[in-house]
This record gives sequence, structure tokens and C-alpha cells, in this order.
Amino acid sequence: MKRTLFAASALLLSGSLAQANEGQWQPAQLAKLGDQLQEVGISLSAEQLANPLAFPLNAVTSLGYCSGAFISPDGLIITNHHCGYGMVQHNSSADNNLIDKGFIAKARSEELPGGPQERIYITRAIDDVTQEVLAQVGDKTGKARFNAIEDATKTLIKACESDAFTRCQVRSFHGGLSYQRITQTMFKDVRLVYAPPAAIGKFGGDVDNFEWPRHTGDFTLLRVYVDNNGQPAEYSPDNRPFNAKHFLHINGNGIREGDGILLAGYPGSTSRYRLASEVTYAKDWLYPTQAADYRQTLAIIDQQSQGHPDWAVAYASTVASANNRLKKLEGLMDGFKHTDIAAIKARKEAELPSQARLQTLEAALTKAQPQWQRQWYQQQARRSALLDTAIALYRNALERQKPDSERKAGFQDRDQAMLAGAVKRLDSRFVPQVDQAIWQAKLTAYLASRYRDPALDALLPIKDGKADLASLYQHSTLVDNQARLALLTAAPATFEQSQDPLLKLAVALLPRVLADEAEEEQTDGQLSSLRPAYMEDIIAFNEARGLPVYPDANGTLRVTYGSVDGYTPRDAVRYRPFTSVDGILEKEGEGDFAVPAPLKAAIQARRFGDYEKDSLSPIPKWYCGLVPCQDPEPFNSVPVAFLSSADTTGGNSGSPVMDGQGRLVGLNFDSTYESITKDWYFNPEITRAIHVDIRYVLWLLESVYPAPNLLDEMVIEKE
Repeated sequence: MKRTLFAASALLLSGSLAQANEGQWQPAQLAKLGDQLQEVGISLSAEQLANPLAFPLNAVTSLGYCSGAFISPDGLIITNHHCGYGMVQHNSSADNNLIDKGFIAKARSEELPGGPQERIYITRAIDDVTQEVLAQVGDKTGKARFNAIEDATKTLIKACESDAFTRCQVRSFHGGLSYQRITQTMFKDVRLVYAPPAAIGKFGGDVDNFEWPRHTGDFTLLRVYVDNNGQPAEYSPDNRPFNAKHFLHINGNGIREGDGILLAGYPGSTSRYRLASEVTYAKDWLYPTQAADYRQTLAIIDQQSQGHPDWAVAYASTVASANNRLKKLEGLMDGFKHTDIAAIKARKEAELPSQARLQTLEAALTKAQPQWQRQWYQQQARRSALLDTAIALYRNALERQKPDSERKAGFQDRDQAMLAGAVKRLDSRFVPQVDQAIWQAKLTAYLASRYRDPALDALLPIKDGKADLASLYQHSTLVDNQARLALLTAAPATFEQSQDPLLKLAVALLPRVLADEAEEEQTDGQLSSLRPAYMEDIIAFNEARGLPVYPDANGTLRVTYGSVDGYTPRDAVRYRPFTSVDGILEKEGEGDFAVPAPLKAAIQARRFGDYEKDSLSPIPKWYCGLVPCQDPEPFNSVPVAFLSSADTTGGNSGSPVMDGQGRLVGLNFDSTYESITKDWYFNPEITRAIHVDIRYVLWLLESVYPAPNLLDEMVIEKE
């Protein structure tokens, strides 16, 4: 009683429950963060959390582009709807549109193959290989350094990958200051189990994307299958569900405002240690250029798909991804206007005791940026999914003539299955007419740019100064999937002697593609020799001032922590940390705000069961009877989404949000609009991550789009 009274008093006095908790920590770093973890209410020991092979981190999975977690002993995985969107699209058609109507496997025999490129990864070892890489690199720079790093990486990977389902990667940290080899188990038989209708999984669409309040049921359930010996295997109807040694239990009661949370996953990339000049480059050229490109592409797909529902289904995943990226770019550009991040970084750079390393890196970046701009436009000139595939297939034929160790990364034996998957997947995500229209627009933009190159022009399909593509698509056999698949094992002569217009173009363009690649690698190699030295200065600077020191996100396993809390986006506005199902009906409208009839009926009937919460305040009802205060505001609904102060970015989509005991309470799926610039600069006052509340997920599975078979295999704890 006294402890509860004290806690409530502290919350009242604090006014705001939390500031954002900066840090995308590597697991090993958590061993030193025990006090901070306890302070936010994490009862799991720091030592336990520092071990990626122990619970709960060994229940966290990667899809290669998103995160997820096992939630049953039978290989059931929960991730975001937008992460599983490609799998839903893969199994959809105009006549059976699972995107719109959703999908529920009532039995395991009904679970659907996710697609030829879908994978699930579990990390099973993290080893420091800095000495091994740098010993081979020495004092090399430029292209020689890039090649040395690549050769060292290939050697380390080859020694690690003992079988076809062990996947290893070598990642650099702090710009190449250190290197780690990540060993993972790779599962290739991934199946779609449950996906709510898009009207739930994407409720609010791109209008609500990155916005708060949010009412999106952004979750999907998948399952990993293995062979009868329990080993990863290719897809087979005879495979059985994977026996997950560790999986997350679910806190059916959920969390309240002020509760501490853990979040683990595989964030993609951040730029928090980049220079002020790199912010300016992104703000003034890169982001506006990319945003305009996305808008143009989306407009073309929309225009071409009118009257062709099957084309719209084929490009649904592409459109969803492009819209998400466009909204983020717009948020970044707005954020740069509101907060002068370049100036903040410039002030910090000016405080560095030594300027020499900074100035050397700055000079190299100044030289590289015009090169990147030129290459961007010239690469646009060949912007075609079909042409890209033809070039990749021809290069693969050439690389396969070499010993495996001498092949370019991406074309080794270990890469052949993924390459084949990409070719197969094109069949369900490609329409020749749409691809041609996109290429026509991009090539036209190149022709109007100041980066035209006569040598490149001579290779491209240009007639009378204009793009001339129609005959390429009309006379190429590559529009047929079987023809593309046959080229996976073809000899170089097959391409070089072909009269197919797209294959002839691929053969002609490949030397130019390789020259561009070599130029990029020359620059990357130079920067990889300069950035580590600069990072040594930055790390020493931060450590001397007690500032957080953690590597930028790079697709490896990270852990962040924080508290459930709202925020103040602008003067006189305070956002509360929870939304409810009642807010869904408040937003109801046309298009992306249409509410499915079963969901609407359940809300209107108040058919909430155990998932209705009368209050989510940390202050007990009785407290204001003892101490003068405002009574906690009633909630009286099912929570849909909540905010936390955790530090997240792209790739954290689908990351499990856990309570202090490691039980699942939600899924990360977004950030607030004001938080988008956190990729460059972390502002603790306004940075908030958005999570779907597990109580909403459970309620949907129980009462709206029932899946009792799935609920039965979960461990749901209700204290």
C-alpha cells in the first residue's frame, strides 16, 4: 500500500512520465545498463538480456526486412501486417483478393506458402572479427580497400556456413571501426497463417501513416516449417511446424501508462553519427529527389492499373512500400524545417578537440556527392524491373564461370536460391505494360537532366532523342516467367548470341554497370578508411560527456527500452498514450477509413469481454480519495495502439514490445510524425514509437475474426 501510494505521488509530481530513451543497444552492451533498466521497471536481469541465445532475445526473429517473435511452441510468429503484406499479395488475385478480405487458416493444412524469397532468421552466434578483417585490409584505401574487406568477409562467411540453412553475415560497426560475424539459422518454409482484412491491418492507410492517434491493427501471423527431422528445409507439404524452444508468453492484461517496456528487433539503418554536411545533402537534394521519384512512380502505377484489378494486386506490395517511404521522406523534410539538425551537428563538430579527421572526411564527401548525383540519374535511365532481371541473369552466367570464392558477393553458390526466388517472385509482382511506363518516365527524366552521357546514350533505347521502348517489350521472351527461369543456369553464350532485344541490351549495358559499380566501390573504400578515424573522435567526445555510445543501426539484433507515455507535439497539445476501438468508429469514412462490418458490429454491441479496460492510468481509483488530485480519466474500451519512449527505426517493424518480465504486450509498427528525424538526431522530448496493443490483437482473434485454434496454442497470462 505504501509503495503504491509513493509511486502514484511520484507520477503526479513528475507531470510527464518519461522522456524518450535513446539507444539502439547491442545485446552485449545491456550488461552495463542494469540500473537504467530497473529504473523503468524491467525486472529481467541485464545479464540475461545481454545474452542473445537466452530468453527473451532467442524468441526474436528477423524476416530480413522486418522483425517478429515466436509466440507458441509450434513455430507461430507474430509480425506486422505490412511486413507480411508481400506474402498476402503473393497469394492474392483479382478473384481471390486476400489483401481486402483477409485470411484465416482454420487448420494447419490450410496455411499458405509465403513465397519463394521469404525467410525467417534466428541469431545463434555473434562473434567479433575485427582483427580478421583489418589484418587483410591493412593500410589499403579506395577500391583496393573495398575489395580487401569483401574478400575477408567472403572468407569469414565461407568458414561459418556449414550447411545450406546456416546463414552468416559480416557487419561493420561505427563506420568500419569494428566488425562482427552474425551466425543465423535460416528457415525457408514460411507460411501465412492469419492476416486481418486490409481495412484493419492498414486502417487509415497512408493518411494516418506516421500519425497519432492511430487505430491500425497492424499484425499478421506466420509459421515456420521444418522437415521430419526438425531441420530447416525447402517447402514441402510433408514438412511439420518448427518446435520453438523459446517463445514469448502473452500478457493478456496488457500494460498501463508509465509501465516500462523492452523492445527487441533488427533495425535497418540510422545516420546519427553522420556529418552536418551529410544532413544538408539529404535535405537539399537527396530526399526531395527521391520523394519526387516516388510520387511519379506511384502516379504511373495508379494510372496504368485503372480498369485492371489484377494489375493493382500485382503492384499492391510495391505501392504500399513506396507510399510508406514517401510519407517518411516528407516527414524528414518537414522535420529538417522545424529543427535545424545540420546546425546542431555543426555545433557538436566544432567542439571536437581535433578537427583534422573531420576535415579529411568532409573533403572526401564533398568530392563524392556530385558523383552520387550523376550516378542516380544515369541509373534511372535503365530503371526497369525486366531489364534489371536480364542484367542480373547475364552477370550471374558470367560469375558462375569463376571459382565460387572469386565471384562477386550476391552471385556465389550461397546466393543462387535467393536469386531464383527473385526471378520467380517477379511473376506475381510484374506487368509488362506498367514496367514499360515506369521505365519510359525514368529514361525521359534522364534525357532531360544535365547528367546525360553520350557513351551511355549510345547504348540506350533512344530514337530521335526520345525513349523508344515498345519494341523491346513486344519482341522479348523475358515477359514470360518460364523464359526467365530457364536463364538461371544458362551459359554466357546464350545471352551473347541471343537476338532477344532485352537480352542484347543487357549484354551491351553490363560493362557500363560494372564500371559504375567500380566507381562506387572506389568511393566506398575511401570513406571506409576515413570514417572509423572520425568515429574514434566522436566516441571519445561522447564518453567524456556521459552521452550514449552505441553503433548506428545496421540490420543486426538490437534492444531498446522505455516507458508507455504520451507527448506534447506543439503548444497546448498533449497526446495521451492509448487509443481505443471507439476511435475507429469516430474515424469511419470512405476508402482507407472504411470499417469492416464484423468489427463495427462488435464495437457497437460493446462485445469486449475481458479486453475492456475501465482505466489505463497508473493512478489507482482510490488514490484521489486520500490525496487531493484529479480522478483518473476513464477508458472503458479495448486499447488499439499505444505510445512508448523506445528508440526505433525502419526494420523494427514487427519488433515485439515486452513488459518488464519479457511477456508480449504489443508490436512496434510505426513512429509519430514528429519523430521521423530521429534517424539523424534523437530528440527525447518528442520521440515516440507506435505499437499495436496485444489486447486488440487478442480481441480480434477471439471475438471479431475468430481463430480459436491459434489462441489455443499461445500461452496467455491474465493475473
